[in-house]
Amino acid sequence: MADISFEARVTATGLRLAPEDLPKLQSLVNDIDRAAQSLRSLRPYAEEPLSAFRLKPAQATARSG
Repeated sequence: MADISFEARVTATGLRLAPEDLPKLQSLVNDIDRAAQSLRSLRPYAEEPLSAFRLKPAQATARSG
Protein backbone atom coordinates (compact mmCIF):
# COMPACT_ATOMS: atom_id res chain seq x y z
CA MET A 1 0.00 0.00 0.00
CA ALA A 2 1.42 3.38 -0.97
CA ASP A 3 1.97 5.91 1.77
CA ILE A 4 -0.19 8.98 1.37
CA SER A 5 1.35 12.27 2.44
CA PHE A 6 -0.10 14.10 5.40
CA GLU A 7 -0.91 17.06 3.17
CA ALA A 8 -2.87 14.81 0.79
CA ARG A 9 -4.84 13.30 3.67
CA VAL A 10 -5.70 16.77 5.02
CA THR A 11 -6.79 17.88 1.55
CA ALA A 12 -8.93 14.74 1.17
CA THR A 13 -10.84 15.65 4.35
CA GLY A 14 -11.77 19.00 2.84
CA LEU A 15 -9.81 21.09 5.33
CA ARG A 16 -8.30 24.26 3.95
CA LEU A 17 -5.24 25.31 5.89
CA ALA A 18 -2.66 27.97 5.37
CA PRO A 19 0.69 26.40 4.43
CA GLU A 20 2.27 27.63 7.68
CA ASP A 21 -0.45 25.84 9.72
CA LEU A 22 0.15 22.41 8.19
CA PRO A 23 3.27 21.56 10.29
CA LYS A 24 1.42 22.62 13.46
CA LEU A 25 -1.52 20.36 12.63
CA GLN A 26 0.80 17.47 11.79
CA SER A 27 2.59 17.89 15.12
CA LEU A 28 -0.73 17.91 16.96
CA VAL A 29 -1.90 14.78 15.13
CA ASN A 30 1.38 13.02 15.93
CA ASP A 31 1.04 13.92 19.64
CA ILE A 32 -2.53 12.61 19.75
CA ASP A 33 -1.50 9.42 17.96
CA ARG A 34 1.32 8.82 20.48
CA ALA A 35 -1.12 9.36 23.38
CA ALA A 36 -3.61 6.94 21.83
CA GLN A 37 -0.86 4.37 21.29
CA SER A 38 0.01 4.47 24.99
CA LEU A 39 -3.61 3.63 25.79
CA ARG A 40 -3.69 0.78 23.25
CA SER A 41 -0.70 -1.07 24.67
CA LEU A 42 -1.16 -4.40 26.42
CA ARG A 43 -1.08 -4.13 30.18
CA PRO A 44 -2.52 -6.00 33.16
CA TYR A 45 -6.15 -5.22 33.95
CA ALA A 46 -5.18 -3.53 37.23
CA GLU A 47 -3.09 -1.00 35.31
CA GLU A 48 -5.78 -0.11 32.75
CA PRO A 49 -6.82 3.55 32.73
CA LEU A 50 -10.16 4.29 34.34
CA SER A 51 -13.16 4.71 32.12
CA ALA A 52 -14.52 8.21 31.59
CA PHE A 53 -18.00 7.03 32.53
CA ARG A 54 -19.52 4.67 35.05
CA LEU A 55 -22.24 2.16 34.30
CA LYS A 56 -25.14 2.16 36.73
CA PRO A 57 -26.31 -1.19 38.10
CA ALA A 58 -29.53 -2.51 36.57
CA GLN A 59 -32.64 -1.61 38.50
CA ALA A 60 -34.38 -4.52 40.19
CA THR A 61 -37.94 -4.91 38.95
CA ALA A 62 -40.72 -6.53 40.93
CA ARG A 63 -42.22 -9.52 39.19
CA SER A 64 -45.94 -9.98 39.44
CA GLY A 65 -47.14 -13.49 39.37
